[in-house]
Amino acid sequence: MFRYSKNDGFNPNLSNYFTEAGKDALGILAGLNSSTFNVASLLTVDAPEFARRVIKNRVPLTLIHALIDRIPGKDYNRPGADPDAPVVFFRHGYWTGAASMKGFGKTLGKDFGIDNHQYDYTDYLPDLADRFLNKVEKVKAAGKEVHVIAHSKGALVALYAYQQKPELFDKIVTMAVPFQGSEMADKYWWVTLPFPPYISLREFSPNNLILSKMKRKGLPENAQIINFYTDTDEFIKPFENAKLPEQDNVNNILIPEIKHNAFLYDAVVQQFARFFLNGFPLDDRLFDRIDFQLHGKETARLEEIAEANWV
Repeated sequence: MFRYSKNDGFNPNLSNYFTEAGKDALGILAGLNSSTFNVASLLTVDAPEFARRVIKNRVPLTLIHALIDRIPGKDYNRPGADPDAPVVFFRHGYWTGAASMKGFGKTLGKDFGIDNHQYDYTDYLPDLADRFLNKVEKVKAAGKEVHVIAHSKGALVALYAYQQKPELFDKIVTMAVPFQGSEMADKYWWVTLPFPPYISLREFSPNNLILSKMKRKGLPENAQIINFYTDTDEFIKPFENAKLPEQDNVNNILIPEIKHNAFLYDAVVQQFARFFLNGFPLDDRLFDRIDFQLHGKETARLEEIAEANWV
């Protein structure tokens, strides 16, 4: 509760709130720099596809659905070079698009099939997970391995689905996932739009019922998981809330001093994901391989990451 001074009516708590809000806003704006990549694809492919899916999911009119279904969906899906190649499902986060994941597709090359499309990230998390599982089940039924690379809310969707049917998943890469919620959601609970584009930060509250249930349930040990988080995340606070439970099949890797959306375009993270999905262990040789792959351009960062996690 805000308390006002009896002397001059000035509210120091309210003043601090707006001061902190200004700092948070500056941090978020700084993070937008990494979201400016693939703007053309975001506007021409992802935004129309997002609108199409929102209408289909939220407008309960059969006629509208029939018309929407006649509009071909746009995506970045592609098969692997081998018909039996593993399929990697990409799932982006809140207020971004499938185009933001294209760098991972390029890094993985044709050794994997790719499922990457825009989805209605504002929808109810369990419903998103159910639709995701329907796709995963079809791939698994075809005898292919299933991997996931997911960011932010997309990572929550993937982990919720994994909790329901862990036997369907082989390897999972998550980035900046608010698994334990974020105090920012409580601080700015009033940031809500009940109409398109449907914003509600309350689903990311540490006290959210779905997130609380996910934490209590824990993560199965069927799949191998690496989870990337950062100490300068402008959305997830405290930043430790982006860590997954410490267990044998989970590796939490701190990537120092990058922004929430910067994971999507980070060459080091992309290479980590590539080698992990190809079965390389997380050891010193992996750092050497990534350094070689990036022609020595990220040597200092790799040393910093190693020191932050394993030294």
